[in-house]
Amino acid sequence: MEDLTFTYPGLSTVKKGGEGAFIDARLKLLSGSDTDDGTTFVAAHGEDDPGAVEWLMRAVCVFSENAKVMTEAGMTFGPAIPRLLKQATHPGRKPFDALNRDFEKQALQVSGWTKGILLWTLKLPSQESLEKLQSIYYSKSRATTTTMALDVPEIGPLDKAVLRTQLWTSLEELLDNHNKGWAQTEERSIREIRRVANVIQDVVELAFGKFVLARPDSPYHSGFKYSDKIVSTTSRDVSPKALKNFLKNRSDVVGNDKKLAVYEKANYDPGRREDVEARDAILDEMVKTSALRKKVVRAVQTNGAHSPGTGTIYVQPFISTQGKKTDELWQQSRTMMHEFLHFLTHPQFRKVARSIDQRQVMIEGVTDLLTALMFRRFVDVVRQAPVLTPIVLGGLPYAAPPEHLFQVGYRSAGTAAGQIFDEVGFENIEAAYFLGATTYIGVEKKKKEKKTEEMEVL
Repeated sequence: MEDLTFTYPGLSTVKKGGEGAFIDARLKLLSGSDTDDGTTFVAAHGEDDPGAVEWLMRAVCVFSENAKVMTEAGMTFGPAIPRLLKQATHPGRKPFDALNRDFEKQALQVSGWTKGILLWTLKLPSQESLEKLQSIYYSKSRATTTTMALDVPEIGPLDKAVLRTQLWTSLEELLDNHNKGWAQTEERSIREIRRVANVIQDVVELAFGKFVLARPDSPYHSGFKYSDKIVSTTSRDVSPKALKNFLKNRSDVVGNDKKLAVYEKANYDPGRREDVEARDAILDEMVKTSALRKKVVRAVQTNGAHSPGTGTIYVQPFISTQGKKTDELWQQSRTMMHEFLHFLTHPQFRKVARSIDQRQVMIEGVTDLLTALMFRRFVDVVRQAPVLTPIVLGGLPYAAPPEHLFQVGYRSAGTAAGQIFDEVGFENIEAAYFLGATTYIGVEKKKKEKKTEEMEVL
């Protein structure tokens, strides 16, 4: 904001009844054409919500006063105007404060100005990095540029028998191990969990706000509360379709695991439709098997998850009693962070992730990379603010979390996310994840993805 000024010329002279005309005049300066949007807005909201009118009057001043600088920087005001009109009525609008400038920051964020400035400061991956990145996203040579030669081995024909045997054995073992960890639990109320959620929301804004708030339609600008999104995992959908979607996620975990090498042993290529169909048929068979279905249901109802369609975030209303209590409480907070980041994921990032071969690298690996970084900041905040300790640790005194919670999980997907980080850096990942600018991590939407409503799970 260094090159911008905020003096609000003419605002102090506006008399009651002249607000609409004042807004219209400023909008005309921005759009270059006559408009009655201001007059219409004041007529609709002036009596019931005068704060909305005041917010919009100041917002249009921010842009009309700085129009020359912004235009020279390449900004077009057409998309910004409806965003400002919408934000003015949101409960999340920031009040004017000449000292902290939160109002001006939000107006710039909502308009798209901040996003543009941030992306302008970043560098796209080099050609050398792009080749490495494409080999992470794709199982074979399906790069963004047809001339790019990738160091990706060719995959032979699928061995369906091997895939069935390996996948069935590995998934059942994964389910058994997971469910064993939840054999004994202690209840924790959703009310307590929601208090933790609001702490997490504040920490995310503190740690990642630069990019999270730069998204014009960021949930933070609407005045939402993370706590309002939380429901119990025991209410999760356990229909055959939902159970299959859960197994799809877990099949990629075991399938790409370097030690298990399920996909490698079976010559499974996620880029071949016939391979995916064969894998899905195996999962259908598993869901129809009574004994195994019970294991999947138990795993689903003890796993945190996020529903992209509704924005609902599922959290376990209990903790395991098989470990140290503070460790389990820290684990639950970390799970809640992971799912909250899914909620904040830009839709374009999710679309691109679903169009590549190794989708779990982006959807889960990158999410857990960000989770690990955020968790460290979260622990620091809780340690330094004693008032937060009883909220996060259920009334217990502070105790440090186990070291493994600071590590990136999701096996090979997490490892691949680390390789992306090494190639492009943290801010490029933030730009892709929170702003949808995936070219900054070397990938764009390539093929038409199959549209499915899959739960994003930890």
